[in-house]
Amino acid sequence: MSININIKLDGIGHMLSDRKLSVPTYQRTYAWKEEHISNLFQDLAKAIKNKESEYFLGSVVVNERSPECPEVVDGQQRLATITILLAAIRNYFLSIGDKNGKDRADGIEKKYLINKDIDSLENIPQFQTNEIDNDFFIKKILSHPGNPERNILPTKDSHRRIAKADELAKQFLINFISGQSDQSKALLEFKNYIDSSIKVILVTVPDESNAFTIFETLNDRGLSLAITDLIKNHLFSLAGNRIDEVKNFWISMMGVLETAREDKADELMITYIYHFWCSKHSLTREKELFKAIKKEISTREKCIDFAKELFDNSKLYVAIINPSNTNEIWGKYRNNAKLNIETLNMFRMGQIRPLILAILSSFTKDAVARSLKFLVSSSVRLLICGTGGGTLEQTISDNASKIRKKEIKDSNELFEAMRKVIPNDTEFKSAFETATVSKAYLARYYLRCIEKLLRGKDIEMVPNDNKEEINLEHILPENPSSKWNHFSLDEKTIYYKKIGNLTLLKNKINSKSGNDSFKDKVPYYKKSKLKLNLKIAQYAQWTKKEIEYRQKRLAELAIKVWAYKI
Repeated sequence: MSININIKLDGIGHMLSDRKLSVPTYQRTYAWKEEHISNLFQDLAKAIKNKESEYFLGSVVVNERSPECPEVVDGQQRLATITILLAAIRNYFLSIGDKNGKDRADGIEKKYLINKDIDSLENIPQFQTNEIDNDFFIKKILSHPGNPERNILPTKDSHRRIAKADELAKQFLINFISGQSDQSKALLEFKNYIDSSIKVILVTVPDESNAFTIFETLNDRGLSLAITDLIKNHLFSLAGNRIDEVKNFWISMMGVLETAREDKADELMITYIYHFWCSKHSLTREKELFKAIKKEISTREKCIDFAKELFDNSKLYVAIINPSNTNEIWGKYRNNAKLNIETLNMFRMGQIRPLILAILSSFTKDAVARSLKFLVSSSVRLLICGTGGGTLEQTISDNASKIRKKEIKDSNELFEAMRKVIPNDTEFKSAFETATVSKAYLARYYLRCIEKLLRGKDIEMVPNDNKEEINLEHILPENPSSKWNHFSLDEKTIYYKKIGNLTLLKNKINSKSGNDSFKDKVPYYKKSKLKLNLKIAQYAQWTKKEIEYRQKRLAELAIKVWAYKI
């Protein structure tokens, strides 16, 4: 199939002034970081200093389906950055305060930045960023200095990067004209260099799918193409006459993910797509993700199905990472499924999410509840014994894929499939008997669950989120006084974070006991309502022997708390 395209060499300033351009909603937000912006500015200053006739800035792909405002498919980062630089030049001329300065500022603004529509009298930018950034970009960059709108506060990472680019552009121009005998003339020459000497290859296509095909073959300046960009454009190029349908699925997926992490939506998107793909097709390394998707999703029908699945599963993924705001999903499950998800999030074991995603999309409500409870127990065993590395990740993805294929149909079959990577009772007990815990939030959680077992209550395996009232107590303190000299220096280091040396204590009491001797601490333990502390108060002394003995008793309880099969 032939592709009707037009290719020409153009000055980037001329390109910005010659037509209005827009970035569609589905494209990335402003992504350039300080290093990319600074590198470009320094390169331009060097090119002008060396009197280079041209500076090549790569290619820009534009779709002219809407001739009055063509869409930028590739090149939006460079166009946005050059626009920010032109706005900074305008601002300099406005700061001069005389008529010449104002006239030059007005000329730059009307040619490159923003114009008033004759019919609506609305200010229309020459270059519009995507929907997420556009309002901030207009107010922070295109507005005049002194306009209250420029005080707008950033609410997203892309906004913060735009604001940083504005600062860098201003400082760059100050440095550029410093020492020049005629600063206005120097900036005019720089503006003219942008207009005609900073060259881009402008690739214009009449059809979106052609634009997306070309995009995939081109290299962007500064930032390598994001995996999400490559995936998106591959799908759009396959969609053909159903491209609006695919775009709607993609935009809807983005909207769902933004409800969970508005400030980190770009990062969350790639993590989500990676976990979703692994839950369907077993383990794929992230650097191989696009290649795998491109190979598998090769027809229009597969493209439509995949786009829909991405949208549908995004709602489940948000429920996993942000359960507190997704009660409409968790409300239908029993047996504290939501609390178990919160606990799994606390463990920060992201590699388990493909399995959770498959469980939620495929199992019955009862099997979901049982499986999540099982995953909490399994995760604790892995945290105590070691996470299992690549073997664990492979097994998780394999079993997630089997669940989606109905090869694993319920929680009992999942228990059996996971058995080879989850430590058994003997392994778990042995590891627990010698374990140290460096993360206080995990230690509080372990002790809280054991306390519940001692009290004979239902074991709700949830994180302790009340650390303002009850905190972690190290019986042998972190900085022990001379009253603890029966521990050698090495023993203090070894035993301080042993689970057997840890308990829970009210903050007020904890702060009072401080580095007291064990004998001085015992009255506090006796007054406590926690059974863990009442048992500690029965010891006559506190040496490494008592710590080891207590830790063995806790290990026996741990097997019951985090039983393998629930």
